[in-house]
Amino acid sequence: MLQHIDGDALDEAIGSWLTARADDSRAAGQDEHSPSRPVRAAVAVDGKSVRGAVRADGRRVHLLSALRGDGVVLAQREVDAKSNEITAFRPLLDPLDLTGAVVTFDALLTQTDHARFLVEEKDAHYIAVLKGNHPTLHPLVKNLPWKEVPLMDRTRTAAHGRDEIRRLKAVTVPGLPFPHADQALQIVRRRGTVRTGKVTLERLRDHQPDGPPGGTR
Repeated sequence: MLQHIDGDALDEAIGSWLTARADDSRAAGQDEHSPSRPVRAAVAVDGKSVRGAVRADGRRVHLLSALRGDGVVLAQREVDAKSNEITAFRPLLDPLDLTGAVVTFDALLTQTDHARFLVEEKDAHYIAVLKGNHPTLHPLVKNLPWKEVPLMDRTRTAAHGRDEIRRLKAVTVPGLPFPHADQALQIVRRRGTVRTGKVTLERLRDHQPDGPPGGTR
């Protein structure tokens, strides 16, 4: 029977049910000590190949998913290949209520149509990874005077044999040639391997959020 069910429709139904359950549990857990200001939801959109899942023709199963910050999978759709994540982005998010949410996605999905869709149609915010697939915008952000930008946040985590420090900077940049992009973020990651003592320093992706740091647009 399951082979005759529309997989995307089933995913959408299960995602809606899980979201409702999670929202009810979160509301029940709030008390007088809970902050009066609601926490802005974070939704990460990413594509992954499912480990151990292989089609009859040998191709791996690849899913594009929308994952909320509390671990709830809001929606997922199967895509034929990584390149098809672009066309699946809007159908994945269209049924969801993203009002006020911050949607994050990687460089492959950093498309002007996606930015307009999120801000103008879904009333959401976005943080988009920026790489060389935007040959005009990427150098503009990369060559900003980052050394003069004050440090905004610093985190340190230790897990899986690694000690990692991340430093975040944010700067307002009016007039960026990308829909609704008002600022740029930079993350610098210092990672040390506990066993070997090897240390690597990586300047992570530049981002382009549509609103002031920590606020709304």
